[in-house]
Amino acid sequence: MSSPYRILALAGIGIAVILAFSFLNPYPLPSSKPVAQNAAILEEAMKGVSAQRFDKNGRLIQVVQMDSWFHDKGQSVTKMIAPRLTMNQENGAHLTVSGKEGEGYQAKMGTQIDKLKLMNDVLIRQENPKTDNVWELKTTTLLFFPKEPHPTAQTDDKVTVYAPGLTIEAQGMRADLHRETVEFLNQVKTFYATPQT
Repeated sequence: MSSPYRILALAGIGIAVILAFSFLNPYPLPSSKPVAQNAAILEEAMKGVSAQRFDKNGRLIQVVQMDSWFHDKGQSVTKMIAPRLTMNQENGAHLTVSGKEGEGYQAKMGTQIDKLKLMNDVLIRQENPKTDNVWELKTTTLLFFPKEPHPTAQTDDKVTVYAPGLTIEAQGMRADLHRETVEFLNQVKTFYATPQT
């Protein structure tokens, strides 16, 4: 075989080997992923949120604050970072419900939240400046229903309540925040502080 034919034959064998490896390669090259047709589209976002609600007589009844708020188009759920809701009660007490994260559910955008799910380091704290009475409830997750006139809260997670001279631990609770009552569901333990002498 003459030299030019030998070079063409070797080149043909080389191309055949390359094609065989590219089709039979056990480690395929990564391919680009197609864009999901139903991918979420961010419709609204806010940072440093603070809003107030007043009753029909002009009395401040609620203050909502959060670091960030996000809403995807067509969804009834909003995502919140560090939400904090403070309610001013008729007896003068301030009830604050907060967590590191939250999700708000509402039937229609622009209306009051129907349900708020708080997650991570959830805290309910009630302070009454008239009586210097303070109590706190800590848990992992909490469902909060803020609708007036009877806001309620509930969780199936472990809860710990700290009140003057007393600590309560339980598994799960239901609270009527209007009546200021808490029902502990399971494994309730109460610890009383011993007075210092």
